Amino acid sequence: MASNIEDILKKELHIIHVEGAESWVFQEIDFSYFKEELRFVERAILNVQSFLCAPYVVDDFKDHAQRRVWQTQMREKYGLPMREYFLQNSLRLNVLSGLVSSINLLNAVYTGPNVSEFSGKASEITNFAEVLREYDSLSNEDKYGLVKLLKINSYSILNFLKKN
Repeated sequence: MASNIEDILKKELHIIHVEGAESWVFQEIDFSYFKEELRFVERAILNVQSFLCAPYVVDDFKDHAQRRVWQTQMREKYGLPMREYFLQNSLRLNVLSGLVSSINLLNAVYTGPNVSEFSGKASEITNFAEVLREYDSLSNEDKYGLVKLLKINSYSILNFLKKN
């Protein structure tokens, strides 16, 4: 279904770029690395994995109001799968905020080996919180590049947590 949606979006005037998610291989996580709140840790891990599986949709809208009107029209025309695709867009600020929150939580309760190394990897993402305040002012190319980098760093964190 996602490829059908991507094909539809590629024909839309306001869409600059559409790209499906990368193909990541997720390893089993060693939950013994965390001291507490395992249900929250599991949710945070799932959130990071969802981010990694999210597509890229870059548009030319100058404000969110115009984008919402267009998205509503697209949803009415193509149904719920279109809405879900928009919600998954890895360039959405809400998606990125959720990622930063999830990594913050993992970093706060991590007690496994090499705590300082894990904290350093986590800070590569959590430091992005500063950029979130100015995210809307970034160019589309900068947003896209930043999200690509965040995905690489997020995947690195998941691999750090894998069972040996």
